[in-house]
Amino acid sequence: MSQMMNQAPAQPPREPNRVWKAISGLLKMAVNNWPTKLLALLLAVGLWAGLIAQDPTLTREKTFRDVTVSINGSDTLKRNGLVVVTDLEALLDDVSFKVDVPQMQYSNAQPVNFNVRVDLSRIKQAGEQELAILTTNSSAYGKVAEVSPASVRVVVEEYVSEGFIPVNVIRVGEPPAGYYASDPTCDPARITVSGPKSLVEQVDRAEVVVNQAILPAREGLVEKAVSFTLLDANGMPIESDMLQVTSDSVLRTRINVAVQMYAKRDVSLQENSQTLYAGTPAEGYEVTDVIVSPEIVTVAGKKSIIESINTLSARVPLSIAGKKDTVTGTVDLKLLVNVASMSARQADVTVVIKPIREERIFRAVPLTITNVPEGMTAAGPYTATVTVTGAQSWVRELRKTDLNVTCDVAGLEPGVHELPLTCTITDETDEEYSVDIEPMTVRVTIDARD
Repeated sequence: MSQMMNQAPAQPPREPNRVWKAISGLLKMAVNNWPTKLLALLLAVGLWAGLIAQDPTLTREKTFRDVTVSINGSDTLKRNGLVVVTDLEALLDDVSFKVDVPQMQYSNAQPVNFNVRVDLSRIKQAGEQELAILTTNSSAYGKVAEVSPASVRVVVEEYVSEGFIPVNVIRVGEPPAGYYASDPTCDPARITVSGPKSLVEQVDRAEVVVNQAILPAREGLVEKAVSFTLLDANGMPIESDMLQVTSDSVLRTRINVAVQMYAKRDVSLQENSQTLYAGTPAEGYEVTDVIVSPEIVTVAGKKSIIESINTLSARVPLSIAGKKDTVTGTVDLKLLVNVASMSARQADVTVVIKPIREERIFRAVPLTITNVPEGMTAAGPYTATVTVTGAQSWVRELRKTDLNVTCDVAGLEPGVHELPLTCTITDETDEEYSVDIEPMTVRVTIDARD
């Protein structure tokens, strides 16, 4: 019994050893089967992610900037008689919006999925209007949370059309040498301008410029489509993309222009002036000169026709019948058949009429020595021959007694002197005449009286 009392009591097993053994077992399992365990972990994470992605209630916010905004309803607005005059593209060049996108579609969502737009057909009246920027939610890509700006303010005017706007053709430059260009014709000759009322009301006409210098040097019809310019009443250009030009409901950006090219030739009126007047002056009078303006007329037509034209005549010639003075007047030129153009249709004609000049010789005309000094005597030839040239009727009425041939010896000393002769005519009546005396000078002897 004593022996039993001396023995120590038995100790229970330690708890930490059990935990350690459990941990060691797990470690052994992880070390021994790590590929299996890693695969299981990855599968679990992927399953979790897939479940989250499939949940449409799980979204992320996505922002789109510098979005292209569609402009709809322009045609409907015009049919309603209205048009936006504000530059919408400038107003809409900085639009952004935010969308709550489902997690699974975040990378696929694009602005086009939400149909960002403005609808002009909602505008009902002219003036300043607030225009909302509209979007459409997508069941696949999410819901639009915010648009910036949410709207824009625009100015709206009445959309009107003005018909019968004339098209004027302006010619610049000269046609090729030897050719004439007819007046251009244009098709259409009138246009319709549509657009904002404030702009359409300014349009007065359209203008087309034809540069004749670049036309071909040949006979025939030349056709070309030419751009035009809209002008106001002061001739200032009106330029706007908001104006639309039509003709017979066809949109027009150019005007068709046609020009007929002809050969041309100069015909002298001055060289053929006798065709511009008729009749003869009064007896004793004659035509001494004809002055014509213009001196040259240019005719244009087919070359085979104009090559035979050498003269032009008056439809009713200027009459000089029985006239004693210069006659001036304007005559209409005869229009030539098959000639496309004449540079002048009238001519100013001056027919210079003067008396016919005639020469008449008077022989043995008495010579008178004048102004003989007192106490002296003078002696010389007693006659001279005088030739008078003047108006025919006047010269024919002259008599020898009308001629006064004199030699002036005033202040001379006694001796022999060579002196000139002069001739005057009684009752000249302002006639223009000339005289020729033979001899032109005479010798006169002056002596003292006994």
